[in-house]
Amino acid sequence: MTGASPAGPPRLYLIGLMGSGKSTVGRKLAATLGRPYLDNDAIIATLAGRSTVALAELGGTVLHDWESHYVQYLAADQPVPFVAGIAASTADRPADLATLRRSGMLVYLRSAPDVLAGRIDRDQPRPWITGGSAALIERMYRRRDPVLSAECDVVVDATAAPDHIRDGIIAALAEPGVPL
Repeated sequence: MTGASPAGPPRLYLIGLMGSGKSTVGRKLAATLGRPYLDNDAIIATLAGRSTVALAELGGTVLHDWESHYVQYLAADQPVPFVAGIAASTADRPADLATLRRSGMLVYLRSAPDVLAGRIDRDQPRPWITGGSAALIERMYRRRDPVLSAECDVVVDATAAPDHIRDGIIAALAEPGVPL
């Protein structure tokens, strides 16, 4: 990839399921690398003119369609370098995943479903999750984990503390063979 720096490629995409720590780790990683962090939910809300919660409440694929629009926006319209959070639903859209792969480095924040469900249950309300998050997260994980594990340049254990996850990503950026 052209334009890479010793601190990694110009576009670092953190992909993970809900509760994986994209925003928390992304902000820490961006600050350490001296880059802006582009938050999935915040930018989609700006582009769509309504929150991601409101988009999800519209049902169907409305939120995922906006997540796809966000991928195109990042790949084409943003000055580099940056760190960006990416929804795991990208694994369900091969064209979006391919766009990200062509334009930057993919880092999968991988956590077991029970860890993710525990974090989600303690986190902000997610009104589209009814009856607890464990079953939903398990289904998402089974579908998306194999794709993200295979397609991402780096897979990190996101069950650790955010600072440790950030440090693991930075170490991975320095390893030989990491696409820069």
